[in-house]
This record gives sequence, structure tokens and C-alpha cells, in this order.
Amino acid sequence: MSSFEEGDDWNWDPWGNDPDCDPSTVPPDYLLQPSASAQSQNVEVVEKMELATPVELQLVQLVTEELPHPRASSSWETPQRVPMLPLKDGQTPPKRRRLSRKTTIDWPTAQSASPSEGACSPSVSKTNREDYNKLYNQAKWFWVKQWIDDRPQGFWKKGVGWAQKYHQARAAFTSLSTSSKQEHLKNWQRNREGSLQPPGQELEGDNDFVQTARVACIATEFAFPASHFENSDVRDLGLQLQALEMDSEPYKEFLDKFTSLPSVKADWDAFRAFCEHKVKETKTTELSMALELSTHSETPGRYHAHAVWSVLRGKPAPEERQPRLYFGKLSAWRFNGKTPHVTVNSRQGRQMAKGVNRGHAYLQVRKSGQLFAETNWSKGEAFVCESSWVLQWWQTKKISTVAAEAEVLENRHRVESSLKQLWFHSEKTKEMEVKKEQEKVKKKLDTQLKGYRVYPLVNKWKAQYMPGQYGKRLRFKFLVLVGDSCLGKTQYAVHLFGVKSTYYTNCQNVESPNLSGFERNVHKAIVLDEVDPVMVIKNKALFQCNVEGVRLQESRCQQSAIWRWLYFVPIIVCTNSWELGRLPYDDSNWLQKNSEVLHLREQTWLE
Repeated sequence: MSSFEEGDDWNWDPWGNDPDCDPSTVPPDYLLQPSASAQSQNVEVVEKMELATPVELQLVQLVTEELPHPRASSSWETPQRVPMLPLKDGQTPPKRRRLSRKTTIDWPTAQSASPSEGACSPSVSKTNREDYNKLYNQAKWFWVKQWIDDRPQGFWKKGVGWAQKYHQARAAFTSLSTSSKQEHLKNWQRNREGSLQPPGQELEGDNDFVQTARVACIATEFAFPASHFENSDVRDLGLQLQALEMDSEPYKEFLDKFTSLPSVKADWDAFRAFCEHKVKETKTTELSMALELSTHSETPGRYHAHAVWSVLRGKPAPEERQPRLYFGKLSAWRFNGKTPHVTVNSRQGRQMAKGVNRGHAYLQVRKSGQLFAETNWSKGEAFVCESSWVLQWWQTKKISTVAAEAEVLENRHRVESSLKQLWFHSEKTKEMEVKKEQEKVKKKLDTQLKGYRVYPLVNKWKAQYMPGQYGKRLRFKFLVLVGDSCLGKTQYAVHLFGVKSTYYTNCQNVESPNLSGFERNVHKAIVLDEVDPVMVIKNKALFQCNVEGVRLQESRCQQSAIWRWLYFVPIIVCTNSWELGRLPYDDSNWLQKNSEVLHLREQTWLE
């Protein structure tokens, strides 16, 4: 419908995706969808009926031609079957047979009143049966809802649902006579005619959004011609913005320069004037406008415009429960020669108001690449901007983390829980960035080392972890590397089974090591740094690496307790001091029998 390129926000969902399951909010236009051949004046209808005599066939044809509905049969109204005529005495009743024939029906045309001021043309004519079809459905829908509302108090029994009320009201409409239905349709048409669209030139084949959806809010997106982005200043600044990280300080500086360009300001002023002119035609009471960069577009400096139109403060028509927009013909909405992309909010009730507020808030938040924004329906004053909306826009990378935090604080809606989620994500993101940098430094240091020394005691200790020992040994000894600082104990321990396959944790001043990040299918060994012999005595089951497994971080409520199976997992302990003389005899004896101790006197790597 409009020429948008990749990068424009043409598929934005300002209303959210909350389903409205109330059957009373179903637009009347969805009750009956017109057929594709509804543009022709006459319709060829194939009727298959069981007929007895030619007289009965003629009666069926007469009754069919008098039906006011533009279809011979429908899912909600079945024509009454014509009774069999009595035959003359002595004649044998003919055998009932199934006949199939084509009947050309010239649908009756409702006489329309003279169009009121502001109407372009009568909405119902002999050649415009699609509009007649829609008016018929709207008239029926309004009659059913009015019938339900007019029931006296106590008419409905306790526990009767809306579906049962609607079924009973629809049955009452079906029982109406043909003349009553026709009269109701004429009255409905007379009230509706002249309010379908604002003054404007009617074009053949043009769409009228008021007829297809009765709405109280519409969101539009406008694209600008390619000639607007051929300016050298716009192109140069656009290229610099594409090369920078979004929401960084240099990005914000160049964005301010881009906003101050005369051509960009001129486009914004023209768009504002266009919207202000449309406010009067559409009877809009709330309007939000924005000019934004197309951040995913390949064209440098490309931007587009948004506008949300609503009538929350408007007065509804007498026959409607809520006000609606007078959108009119789509051709009248061309801006700079381009037709906008239109999104309709067709909800009703609370869900409608919530969707409208969400659409206005979408154009007011601190989005990445926002150039200009203006509204007369401010968030935080006219309505509450929910934190869930901000988090969804943040999750889809419409706004940055810093902007999301500022919006949550400003909106004052579920501040604590929302900020916790943002802060947790921020901390984890920083942690991942630090780990990536850590891996780069480790790789760089490994390339500078020529190799490590070979120790027979270490080879003897590693022999117990040969593949043939798996499932044969009940427990395993751990390795202790003792030596002064700067001898490379930790790096040598990590090198034994590989940097990526070794889990490292610091155990200084702790009662038990932290193995929450250990994964058996990822890590082949565990390196515990700065270990004290007392800590080993308190965690004997862990250092034995038996088949039973071990539970760590236990407490009274066991909320943070974890279980790890460390069977056949090598454990290497690095420490500057391993003095067993200050321990009781049983503890020192256990440490000697369950460990291999290597005292280092020189650096572990080769020059």
C-alpha cells in the first residue's frame, strides 16, 4: 500500500498483543464477510432444493426475491420452508426429487435519504452491494445489543452468560417479519449516511477505513521520498551514525547535529502542519507525533514519521457506545506523494483505552534514533505508562538499558521489580564482556610461554585418572602444589588439563569451595587456589571424589544448597603453605594418605 524499505518501522505494534476475548467487542463487520463477486449487480445463485410441483418452485422464487438480506442463505438466518400445496383428488403425488437450477436474483435496493452535508456519495446503491452488506450487519448487530440492553430487570436468570443472551437476542431478530427488518435497515442507513467519511473526493477503488473497522484509534507511519536523503549533509552524518554504537556519547552528539540540519527541520515542520490539518477532519482529540531515524535501513540518514490519532475524550454518536475516528479515504492521507502504512486499534472497553495509551507512549519514550517528538496526551499525566510496555520495547531493542531505567523511574509503575530486571541484565552483560576480555588475555599469555616442566610425581598422580580406572576405583587422591608466590603454581595446574576444560575458583577465607559454576560435561578438572588445610578437613567427601556425590552450601532451609557428582574428576590444590603439624593427628594422617604433595622450589615454566 505504501513504499517502505527495510529498516522502516512499518510493522510496529503500538497496541501490544494482549488478546481481547470478550465476544461483545467483536466488530460487526466481522459477522459476515462479503464474497469476492460482490461487486456485480446481479448474483448467480445455485439452489438445490427438494421440490414437488412447478407451483412450489414459483413460490420459492417469489419468496427468495423478497428477502431483504443480500444473500439467499446465511449461517444465522434460514428462510422458512414453503409448505407443500395440496394436490387435486385422484392425482398421484409425484415422486420427490432433488433439482438443481440457477436463479438470477436482482437484490432489492434500500431507498437512501438525501446525503447530509459532508457525505461524498450515498453509501448504498444498486451497484454498491458490499456497503449494503456491511450496513445490514451493523444494523443487525446494533439491534441485538439494544435488545439485550432493553430487557427489564430480572429478565435474565442468575448465571446466564453473554453467549446465551446473544443467542436468544439473535433468535428474536430472526423471528422478525421481513417488513420490520427492512424498516430497521432503512432507519439505520438514514442515521449512518453522511457520517461515513469527511468531505473529500471519492475515488473508484479507494479504501474507506471507517467502513471496514469502527475504531477509536489509528496509528500511521509515513515514509519520505529518496530525494530527501540525497543531501550531502544528511548522507555524511548518516554514515557516521551507522558506524557508531547506538546510545553512546559520540552517537548522541552526531544525532544532535543531524537534528539541527535545515532539511530535517523542514520535514518535521511540514509533517506537523499536515497532522494539525488532519486533526480537524478526523475529529481527533489526542495526537502524538514523532520523527525517527530508520536505524536498520541501508540508506544513510533515512528517517520516517509516526503519528497516533485517538478520540478518547470525544463524544460518541447516539447509536454507539464509544467515539470513533472519521478516517475517510486513504488517498486523502498522502504526504509527500506517499500513502501511509495504517495500523488500526479495533478493541473496545478497557482494552481499547489501554491499547491507545500504549500507542501514544510508544512515540514518547526515549527511543534510539528519535529526532523529534510532540504530543498533547502526555504519559505520566494523562495516563500511566506501564513498566511492562517499557520492558517489551527494551527487549526488542527499541530503547537502551539506560533509557529504560529512566523511563521506569519517571513512570512510577512497578519500579522495584523492573529495575531489578534491568540491573541484573546489566551486571550479567558486563560480566560476559569481562570474561571475553579475560579469554583474550589468557590466549595471549599462553602463546608467550614455551612450555612447562615435567614432574614425575604429577605423572604418577595423573595415572589414577586413566580411562581404564573409571568404574574400578572407589576414591581418588588430590594433588597439592606448595610453593612461594610467582612460581606459576596456578598456571601450571590449569595447564595440566587445558584452560577451557578446567574449572577455577578461589578459596581464600571460605569454609567450602564454590562449585556452583562447575559442569561435569564441560570441565575435566578443578583447580582450588589459596586453600587452607582446615578447609580440606571440613570437606573430606568433596576431596575424596567418591561415587556418592557431595552436597555443598547447605543451610537450615537448604535454599541455596547444590549437589555435585565429582567422581573421576581431578582436584588440584594450590597454596603457599601446607603445614600439617598444627592439626590433630587424625586430620594430618588423613591428609597425608589422601593427597600427593609437590613442593616447588623454582618456576614451573621453561624460558
